Amino acid sequence: TVMGSEAREQIKDLGAGTMAGLSSKVIEYPFDTIKVRLQTSSKYRGLFHCFQDMVRTEGVSSLFRGITAPIAGAMLETSLMFWAYGTSARMLGGKENLSLGGIMFCGSLSGIPLSAWLTPVEYLKCRLQAAHTAKLYSGIGGCFMYTIKNEGPLALFRGGTATLLREVPGGAVYFGAYEVMSRRLTPEGGKASPLAVIAGGSMAGLSYWCSIMPFDVIK
Repeated sequence: TVMGSEAREQIKDLGAGTMAGLSSKVIEYPFDTIKVRLQTSSKYRGLFHCFQDMVRTEGVSSLFRGITAPIAGAMLETSLMFWAYGTSARMLGGKENLSLGGIMFCGSLSGIPLSAWLTPVEYLKCRLQAAHTAKLYSGIGGCFMYTIKNEGPLALFRGGTATLLREVPGGAVYFGAYEVMSRRLTPEGGKASPLAVIAGGSMAGLSYWCSIMPFDVIK
């Protein structure tokens, strides 16, 4: 049935997004920690100096401090993003039939549910990563309880507007870049090869961060 087919497609979107979020977060988290340190402290001369200082003074594990919440967040984040994009694209006739503008529109829609989930997760992550707050908490649970007790539940959604302004255009750029690159490397009427998928994903990630970095710094 049509409904059964759509349900299977949505399950595939959620599954693919979950695995993509898990693997990508483990790989990129140390770089994200260094990025937050560079954004929140002026003591470092650059990326390599920050890396060396953290490893020497805090240990290698400091690069992964606070990763529990982001891993859970990344799995749900990417599954939500793939699900929202895939569902909206199928509602408009399927991504293979959409123009670049249509693909980017569907990608932008994925940023709406994504922002609601990411705002509290990233708030806790940044508190655990930032140099001036990292040592205040025993872990993600302690940070969560401290925030709820001393600042109230709404504090978890601080920066929500900036997150929305980041994710809506970011989603448009992400899926637009992916489709442009993967289609360019795929013969007309053929199926995308692993190389086309990897190249598309690489271009998507690069384009996404180049386009949204100012909003991420503000957040």
